[in-house]
Amino acid sequence: DEATKAKTDFYSKYPTMRAYSVYQQPYYKVRVGDYPNPESAKADLRKLAKSYPSSFLVPEQIRRVDAKEEDEPKK
Repeated sequence: DEATKAKTDFYSKYPTMRAYSVYQQPYYKVRVGDYPNPESAKADLRKLAKSYPSSFLVPEQIRRVDAKEEDEPKK
């Protein structure tokens, strides 16, 4: 419930940014954005820290929207 409320609150403040709900036992977390590298995320992190002071960068592999078929995993 708290993660859903946080995500709803986030979208009311930052409607153009993407947010994801993630479950990592035992917590639900809200992650924001798809950045190709940490440098590109830092400007948004500074902006978000005003409303969410506990925000921090989380390294994670993302799927690029412009990825070619040969770059995608085989099924």
